[in-house]
Amino acid sequence: MVRWEFPVWIGKGLAHAHMVAFCRRRPEPQDQTTSALAGFDLRSTGDVDEGFTIARALAAPAAAFADEQGIDLWGLGTNGRQEHLQRLDYDALQDLPEQLADQLGPRNLLAAKRSVYQPTLFPTDVAGLLQEARHESASRLIQVVENAATQLTASRSSARPKAERSAIERVSRLLVGAMAALMVSDKIEVDRDQSPEAILDRAVRRFESYFDWTRQLTSEDSRDLLWTIEELGRDVSYAGLDPTVVASVYESAILDTASRARFGVFYTPPALATRILGQLPFEEIDPSKRHVFDPSCGSGTFLVAAYDRLRNIAPLDLDLVEVHEDTSRRLTGIDIDPLAVEIARLALLLNAMPAGNGWQVEQGDALNMRVPCTATVVASNPPWRDIRSEHGRRAQLADRFVRGMLAMVEPNGFLAVVLPAGWLSSRTSKTTREAIEDECGLLEIWRLPQDTFPRADMDAAVVFAQRNRPSGSYVFRRVRRERGWQARFLEQACHADETYLANPHKRLRADTWLHGPLDTYRASLSELPELASIALIGKGPVPAPPVSARGGSGDWSWLRELRGTRAYAPVPGSLLVPVHFPEEFKWRSSDGSEYKRPKVIVSGVRNPDIPWRLKVLPDLTGGIIPRESASIVVPGEQTQERVYALCALLGSSFASCWIDTLSARSIPIELLKTMPIPPAGTIWDELAEAGARIVELATQARLRASELIDVDRLVVSAYDLPDDAFVRLAEHFVGVPAPEGEVRYPTDSTVGGAAEPSAQPRIRTFGTVLEVSADLVRIWISGITAEEGEWRDVPPGLPGSQIQPGATFEAVVEDNDLDKAHFEFQSEGYLDFDDFIKLPTPAT
Repeated sequence: MVRWEFPVWIGKGLAHAHMVAFCRRRPEPQDQTTSALAGFDLRSTGDVDEGFTIARALAAPAAAFADEQGIDLWGLGTNGRQEHLQRLDYDALQDLPEQLADQLGPRNLLAAKRSVYQPTLFPTDVAGLLQEARHESASRLIQVVENAATQLTASRSSARPKAERSAIERVSRLLVGAMAALMVSDKIEVDRDQSPEAILDRAVRRFESYFDWTRQLTSEDSRDLLWTIEELGRDVSYAGLDPTVVASVYESAILDTASRARFGVFYTPPALATRILGQLPFEEIDPSKRHVFDPSCGSGTFLVAAYDRLRNIAPLDLDLVEVHEDTSRRLTGIDIDPLAVEIARLALLLNAMPAGNGWQVEQGDALNMRVPCTATVVASNPPWRDIRSEHGRRAQLADRFVRGMLAMVEPNGFLAVVLPAGWLSSRTSKTTREAIEDECGLLEIWRLPQDTFPRADMDAAVVFAQRNRPSGSYVFRRVRRERGWQARFLEQACHADETYLANPHKRLRADTWLHGPLDTYRASLSELPELASIALIGKGPVPAPPVSARGGSGDWSWLRELRGTRAYAPVPGSLLVPVHFPEEFKWRSSDGSEYKRPKVIVSGVRNPDIPWRLKVLPDLTGGIIPRESASIVVPGEQTQERVYALCALLGSSFASCWIDTLSARSIPIELLKTMPIPPAGTIWDELAEAGARIVELATQARLRASELIDVDRLVVSAYDLPDDAFVRLAEHFVGVPAPEGEVRYPTDSTVGGAAEPSAQPRIRTFGTVLEVSADLVRIWISGITAEEGEWRDVPPGLPGSQIQPGATFEAVVEDNDLDKAHFEFQSEGYLDFDDFIKLPTPAT
């Protein structure tokens, strides 16, 4: 689909691409999601830089610039990266190189934008162009919407809370309505040069049912709506904007802070919703029974992703209109926020233009209403906030939603729910986790970084389960907060930083769904004594207000600020403040004698993205009171040697991994108490000697990573763990700065380098899971493995639903290397293995 003089909104206003080629014909959308190539005639404009700006705003992965003699082709990547592909003289265009023609083809460019295919001619980050363009468009539109909102609100300001709330809701409705009218109008006819009345009339006539509310507006509201359309449309074109942009604008510019706090609203990023829906095995569901329900749909991100997922696997004998009618009947959404419901309807409408209607999205409280359906897929990001249970205890609203979602899933149906990562180990949510295990089999659990939700200061988790599936092995994936992780994991569907084949009966502890490298050694560790058997473990006391009165005199030394301390080194006197105890602290039913004794002060790292969770400080003579955020470990044997030994133990990779595996954010004192320790014996003398050495080196500022690696090896041997345990622990901490300030385990120099161009073709083939062991799977792939298959760790892209003997899958394998393979659901549907292998021979 080629469009001429296509309007594109860039930072300084409205611009035009002389030509834009899209991957899809009308009536499918022509916007940022389908743009393929932007073309510019330099004979009428010589501004190449503006051409690149326009192409990037439209998320076009290729740009063509024509002059008097020929055409220059460029490939575009994120962060301003671009590569010159080829110079094509006009008299040689009929001899266009086959590789270039193939990689500029609409099918391949669309696959590249969706991270399914990487053209070798293009920058390696071409898949991130769409996300970058979405973000830039949303940022600019948010500013426009906020300015309009300020003016609309000022005209209806009120000192009365109810009236002010009503005014905010009115303004929000006008903003949403204006954006809807402009989006619809511009996408129907991109050359907009009409009055606000004509724009609104065009939108109403096209989607009468959606805009029915405009007929009930007062004359004043109608006048303000037309003003808002004019204001939001000035020097802006909505023709090429991806519909998901409106959800971002709603959350950032329209949804007020009070509503966000009141409802616990943190809307799902589109890339995360798409990745989640892509991981659910829709292909295993009878096409006539596919139905997706979101009981907390917010601005509709999950519903839009579900629509795309269902549309892509719709029966081939349906035309476009039939596909829309069929797919729209298979989506149901509910949300308590009426404006969010409007945004959801708008996002779905725009995503499915020109059909765009027929959505089952309603306002309501799914927890206190009769739910209109059960579904084969229930996917949601429920509200995250604390509530009080009916017994007056602290509870989590998300738990109520999850238990309700279980009742909404049909037998053998699938559940996908986004939750705080702390939910995976929270005692408050233990009964909800048990309910899922009783009624479902887990398929996958993802632990995602703290910046998953830009407006939520918490790391996230995604739980996948299947109703009535027998309990068995499932996949636990952890992604670290590293530059570009969203593009790598969410958009490109590549492997996580850590992947474990987990089992309900082989967790490090039964009351958690978190996993880590110590799971493998669960049985032997459970037989060891616990830290609480040899030491008193407590917390620093809570200081009493006022702050200005603290310190200055007294017989006790208070470590008020942990910053400035050096791991393993004694606390410098300059950081200690004389205080009175207990007068200057809230009483803790203790005389404070434990603070007088030699001990180890443990400062916990609460950042969930940092696996190094413990920083140790020796108090060799006693007398230090640490601040309330720190813990103390007071050995029963009051000797410096035992303090040294505990420094070596608690500062090791083993101790941090114990905490990191069992608690996503906080560091419960219970975890320190129950941490296994080596049995009594001479190993404690070796630990004391090692601890004394690192304390001395730290005191002299001469401590190096090599010394601590040796201590880590000693600790692993003290637990009598096999050699591979040290390797697994080291891999858990690779590339992450340790508490001593250095990267204890540097990233291998070969990791993360640019991939060499493939010498072998990519082959699409198929395979099956033959067997699943405690932590490995045996897979057979046609033309790649031997007949008996190959034992491997869980392949990076293999969905958790496939981790069972007999499961079949498709794989795209490069260079016959399974580590580079991309795994997909077996798309033929309902074929067992004997039938599957009768399919035609795989082709390159």
